[in-house]
Order: sequence, then C-alpha cells, then structure tokens
Amino acid sequence: MEPPVLKSWKDIAAYLKVGVSTVQRWERNSGLPVRRPGGKSGTAVVAFANEIDWWLKTDRTTKRLEQPSEADLPSVPSCNAPKLLETTITTDSLWTRPSRPPDLRMEIEAFRELARDMVTRDPSAVLNSLIAHAMKLCKADSAGISLLETDANDERIFRWVAAMGAMEEYIGGTTPRDFSPCGICLERNCAQLFCHPERYYTYLKRVLPMAELLLIPLYADNEALGTLWVMSHDGQRKFDREDARILSSLADFTGLALRTFCAQQQHKETDAQRRLLLEAIPGLVGTAGADGNASFFNERWLDYTGMSLEQARGWGWRTAIHPDDLPRCEDTWRTALRSGEGYDVEYRLRRRDEVYRWQLGHVVPLRNGSGEVVLWLATSTDIDDQKRARTVSTKSSDHQHSVHSAVV
Repeated sequence: MEPPVLKSWKDIAAYLKVGVSTVQRWERNSGLPVRRPGGKSGTAVVAFANEIDWWLKTDRTTKRLEQPSEADLPSVPSCNAPKLLETTITTDSLWTRPSRPPDLRMEIEAFRELARDMVTRDPSAVLNSLIAHAMKLCKADSAGISLLETDANDERIFRWVAAMGAMEEYIGGTTPRDFSPCGICLERNCAQLFCHPERYYTYLKRVLPMAELLLIPLYADNEALGTLWVMSHDGQRKFDREDARILSSLADFTGLALRTFCAQQQHKETDAQRRLLLEAIPGLVGTAGADGNASFFNERWLDYTGMSLEQARGWGWRTAIHPDDLPRCEDTWRTALRSGEGYDVEYRLRRRDEVYRWQLGHVVPLRNGSGEVVLWLATSTDIDDQKRARTVSTKSSDHQHSVHSAVV
C-alpha cells in the first residue's frame, strides 16, 4: 500500500493534529520532512506520511521538537552500531559491480568548461558548475560539497556549502565531524560508498532518502578540506568504479579551486588593508609592482591630478608630469628598477586646473623576507612655494652681486 501523500500545509497539519504555524515551525527548526518541488523559494509543498511517522519516532516529545537546529545533532548509536555501520558502508561493491566505459570526450569537455569558469566566474558559480558536472558525469540525482569548519561552540562540523539536484534545498545544513559519512571518508582517506546512511546516522532521516551516497575526500596541500559527493535517491542508480574515478578527478580540481579561492580572498583582504594604510599617509601616494607598472594611487593623488585610477595605472601617470621633467623622471625610475635602490626626485606635476606645481618625489622599495623587491612606494610632497622662494632668493642674490660688481 502506498503511503498517503500530503500536498499542502493544511494536509500536513491535519495529519499531525496541530496548527499550520506549528508545522511550519517544525519544518523550519526541527527538520520535519517537507519537500518543496519548486525549490526553497517555491510555495508548493509535499510530504509523505511514512517519512513523517519515521521522523516522529525520533522526536517523541514537544520539547524536543522545539529545539533549534536539531537536524544537525547525531543520534546515539546502539550496541549494534558497529555492525550496522559496516553494513551501511558498501565501498567494496564499487570494485565488484560491472563498470560502464569512460566517456572521455564528455569528461575532457567538462574540465575545459571548469577551467574557463575559474578565470571568468566568481567562486560560488565555479563550485555550482563543478557539482553540476559531477551530477552529469556520474548520472546522479544530487551532488554537493561539504567543507570542514568550526562552529560557535568550537565543535568541528561539515557544512553543505554547495548542492544541486534534490539536495539543493538543504544548502547550509551541517553534520558532525566525528559522526557522519563525511567524517568516515576523511578518516579512511579514500572513496566511500554508503547504502542508506540514514539507517545509521538517523539524523539524516529528516533530509531525503539516500539510496546510495558516494564521497571523495577533498585535500589541498595535505590539508583536509571536506568532501565531494553524489547521491542516488531512488535506488535505481548504482555507482561503480568509473563514478569513483570521475569523482576523484573532480575532487582534485575542487581542492585546487578551493585553495585558489582562499588565496584570492586573503590577497583581497591584505590588499584592502594595504589600501587603508596608504590612504592614511598624508600627501600624494602611489605604488607599483616589482616590474614598474603602477598599481595604486590614493584619492589625494587622483583628486589632485583629475585622473582616474584606470588612466593612471601602468605607465599612464606620465601624462601628468611636465614634459620638460618627464625624460629625467623616466630615466631615474628605470635606473631604480634595475638597481633596486630608492631615490628622491624633483619634478612638476600637473594639477587638475592645468597648473604645474613642483613636487619632491620619494621612492622606496619594499622587500620580502628573501630581499626581493615586491612593491615600490612613492610619495610626493608639494614644494612649489619653497621652490619659488628659492628662485626669488637666488635671483635677488644674483642681482645684488651684479650691482656690487658694477660699483666696484
């Protein structure tokens, strides 16, 4: 006999003999198994009576139902747990099942697309593209990435940071590091196949039926990051060693991608901090890479010259230097790039109102621990008034000397 299908909040509430608002709260806070065919943003819902009955068996009291985020908590294994776990892990069948032939053309095309995505798309889009290819290549119902993190209670957990297919609505969910399929996968450090893992990890019963779950560990620079996984929900799709091979290749790419994204984020944070420090320096400030291409000018410099950052980058700043001073400035700059030594230089810089004013430029190299120049820092101080005063003083002295000579 097929279990009753509940097709609305009202039907679910009537089955549980509670109000609609209570049912919605249980679904939101306690993992009541309600599916949303249209995704998280859809209004249509459906639930199966047998899944709700199963869920109720593990949540008998109203008090427990009201606890927040309980879907993340593991159940306590019984005395038969070790035997149950071993019957749930069916990794050996990967190597005994008939394996489909590889589709190398599709696989190569998938990696080409992923390589393009790494260059042109943001990290979240790349991860979504990656698991979409995992689903397609492994003919899975769901695919996703679970990453290790530490929660507010200083506990290690896995978070589903990306998912597609039937599991998409569970993005953001978590499982314990020490009591989860992902944890087993990292401990054994190889592909792991689970058959109905919810039978052992009973907190997963509140998600979706998992006929088969294939996981591959994610590593980067020998650091465990999490797992890449694919799922079959209806039991018709059986994973084999070809799926394990494909997923392992994708896992290598995923680990590299995650490490690259982390480095890019750290670079952005470091760059933002550096920009704040540079903006705090009084006067006109600019930086250039070790190759001499200007990369940054502070707001004071941009406001003073009337140039945009895009116009000034590279060697664009030269258009703001007085034509008579430019050859000398360029020669001095190129000499410094060759020698790695800083210098001071006087030159005229064009203001936004087309007036040139004398500046004292001070350029210094910034080096890494190996002594290599990684950045050039240049500051400019307006010395126009002093320069004119010196010129007037010099002319006055010359005039006095001429008068004295004439008298003598």
